[in-house]
Amino acid sequence: MLVWQGMAPMAITSAAFSLVIIESWGTTMVIASWLEETLEKRRQRQIKAAENAGVVRGRAEAAAEVQQKWEEWNQRREDAAAAGEEFNEPPPGVASETEEALQ
Repeated sequence: MLVWQGMAPMAITSAAFSLVIIESWGTTMVIASWLEETLEKRRQRQIKAAENAGVVRGRAEAAAEVQQKWEEWNQRREDAAAAGEEFNEPPPGVASETEEALQ
């Protein structure tokens, strides 16, 4: 009985340790698979964010280009008014829209 009392905790500990060793490979594979999926999702989100940033940057650049065209047109209009000249140049975008409608 005394021998059994001393060996029982050791047997339980050995069995638990063996189970951990045997199951650790499967657990490692599950964790690796989960980690790979998580990293792939994060990478896809980063790619999408980068694409969206490019679209936003492209829109901002296009808006700045339109603003520049309007400012240049307005400056020519004001210069013509100051010089007392007639100014009949259509605003930016109007001429291209009219041409597209005629085609």
